[in-house]
Amino acid sequence: MQKLPALLLLTASLVSITPTLATHKDVTHIEQVKLQLNSTHQFRFAGYYMAIEKGFYKDKGIETQILESSHTQDSIEELVDGHSNYAISGADALIAKTKSLPIVALAAINHESPLALMVRKDSGIKTPGDLRGKKIMLGETNKFAIVTMLKNAGVDVGEYEILPIAPDHTALDNNQTDAYPAYITDIAYHDSNDISMYHYIRPKDYGLDFYNDILITTNAETVNNRFRVRDFRDASLEGWAYALSNIDETIDVILEKYNN
Repeated sequence: MQKLPALLLLTASLVSITPTLATHKDVTHIEQVKLQLNSTHQFRFAGYYMAIEKGFYKDKGIETQILESSHTQDSIEELVDGHSNYAISGADALIAKTKSLPIVALAAINHESPLALMVRKDSGIKTPGDLRGKKIMLGETNKFAIVTMLKNAGVDVGEYEILPIAPDHTALDNNQTDAYPAYITDIAYHDSNDISMYHYIRPKDYGLDFYNDILITTNAETVNNRFRVRDFRDASLEGWAYALSNIDETIDVILEKYNN
C-alpha cells in the first residue's frame, strides 16, 4: 500500500506540539466554534457528535456547531474562507498544502479512506482501466485520490472526461456520467433495493491507501486561539473514544439527531 509521507508530516505538524500547550479550562466563558464536515451526517463523524452529546466540548468551554456538507461544497474552502473554525478533509489536505493554503492538521481519525468510484453494474466497468474514454464526476475533495488511481492504472488525465459533480448518484441512472464518487459507508443509502445496481472501484483495492477524515484548522486559529485548538482536539478525540466504546448508543444518537 502507498501512504502519503507528506500527509503524515502534515498530520504531525500540530500533533507534535500540542502537548507543549498549557491547559486551558475557563468553562465560565463559552466559546462558539463551527466544524465543517466534508459530507452529509453519518457514522464517519460519530466522535464529534458524541463529544457534543456527552458534554466533552462544553467541559472545555466550547460550544460546537456541526455543519454538514453537500457534494458540491469544499470543506477546506469553507474553512479558509472563514465560514468555520475547524473542518474535516481527506487526501485533498495534501493538495491544499501544495497550494500554500494556510491549514494545519490536528488528527487523522480514519487511516483508511472509504472513497470509491460508483458505477452501474450494467455499464461493464469493473476496473480503473475500464474508465478510459468515460465520463467521471469529481469534486475537489476527491479528485486527487481518483486521478492518482487512474494514473496508476495507465489512464492519464485527458483520456477521460471530468465533469462537475452532481448533487447525488442518480446522475448515473440518468446517463449524465459513467462514474460517481461515493463513500462505501453510504452503500446502504445508495443500494436501497435487495439486489445492488452498483459496483464500487476503490483506490484502496489498487494499492492506494489514503488517510481520511483528517481534522484540520487554519494557521491563524493555532496562533490566535492555541489553547482552544488543543482543547477542541482533545475533546474530539475523547468523543471518538466514547463513540467507539459505545456504538449502540452512538447509533441511536445519530439516528435521532443527525438523520436527515
